[in-house]
Amino acid sequence: MNDNNEIQINFKDYLIYTLRRWRSIIVVSILLAACIGGLVLIKGIIGHDKQVKEYNEQMEQYEEDYANYENTWLAFSFEVDNLKKKADIEAAYMQDSILIKLDPYNVLTTKVTLMLSEKNSNDNTEGTSSRKNSLLRAYYNSLYEYADWDKVAGLINTKSEYAKELVNIEIDYEGSVINIKVIYPDEGYAYAIIDMLLDDAKKNLSEIDGYKDFDLVTINQSSEYIRDDSLANYINNKIKAYTDSQNAYIKGISDTEALEEPSKPDSSRLSRKRLLIKAIIIAFVALIIGIVLMFIIYYYSFTRKGIVYSADEFRRITGVYNLGVFDRRKGRKSLIDRAIDKKDKDMANTDSETVYERINIYLENNKDIKNIFLLGINCKSLEQIKDMLTEDNKDKSFNAYDDLKDNEALKALFETDGVILVVERERTMLAELLSDKAFIENNGKKIIGNIVA
Repeated sequence: MNDNNEIQINFKDYLIYTLRRWRSIIVVSILLAACIGGLVLIKGIIGHDKQVKEYNEQMEQYEEDYANYENTWLAFSFEVDNLKKKADIEAAYMQDSILIKLDPYNVLTTKVTLMLSEKNSNDNTEGTSSRKNSLLRAYYNSLYEYADWDKVAGLINTKSEYAKELVNIEIDYEGSVINIKVIYPDEGYAYAIIDMLLDDAKKNLSEIDGYKDFDLVTINQSSEYIRDDSLANYINNKIKAYTDSQNAYIKGISDTEALEEPSKPDSSRLSRKRLLIKAIIIAFVALIIGIVLMFIIYYYSFTRKGIVYSADEFRRITGVYNLGVFDRRKGRKSLIDRAIDKKDKDMANTDSETVYERINIYLENNKDIKNIFLLGINCKSLEQIKDMLTEDNKDKSFNAYDDLKDNEALKALFETDGVILVVERERTMLAELLSDKAFIENNGKKIIGNIVA
């Protein structure tokens, strides 16, 4: 395709072409925005009561769930406090106890056997045996149950409860003896503990009538390293209790932290203001979409339909001189239209006298042209020019036809000497006009010029 037949799309022409239709763009966009925004608003209002009902049901469920959550959390917290206390006790025992740190498979054990002996008596009556049993129990209680364990603990620098667990005392009623066993890693301190307990017991009981005639006599004592399986079991159980208490406390904290507070239903969606804002936003988006859509539609109209818009573009394509360019928008214009006109240099308004003078100049220099054919859209300005030419050129005839579709127009064309093309922006189809131009030139007719209405 050569340069004369190629149509170039001028973006500025398209933009001005579209902007001149600002009224339809605004109307369509506003209608689209109003319809879509209105539908959203109406739908929201219709569903509002349903949303309120659902919200109330959710609130009831939330309040029930929250009450259960609070009760569970309090129960868990109370249990965690108990677990912490137990864990702290077990941890303190593991830290401070002397017994727990001993090696049960090689532990120094100190034993002392004490026999209850009557100081001055040959009485072997049955009552003496019963009395000895009572005395043995009294000595046991004084040696162990009521002993001053704080005093013993001070001896080995520990707490009373940790000192007491190092000592084991048993009564042998048949032999009238008391067996004392001390588990302590130092033999000297072990005997010191036994002596302290024994001295305090004797002192306490000697002051009471009935106990003055009896005494505890050491009949055997020993100290050796032994394997103590019962101690091993005890230590293992204490270690397990410590581990279990720590794990239980950690798990209690984890379970408490894992409790999820129920989510409160969102009441903001019930707001009519929120619904209105949503409808406005959607309407605004629809407005933008409508504007974009109208620009696309007019772009299609501008590029695909092949309408004549730019007088300069038509002159470039056809090579025909523009005798005049009329602004068909008469009357008072809006501010928007005037602003668009300032940007549209192609909308120059040629008055009828100027067009008439241009045609007259051409006719004066081409005396052989007698019959002039005006082909295209008829308008008031064109009628005025035609009347002026007819009045001043009595020897010439002027015929005007909208198109070449009927026989009378074809006959007038074949009898003419020159043709003036008349096109109207946005209505004359470029393909049809080019076809008419080619037909005119192929039949040897001169084209005087073009008038853009």
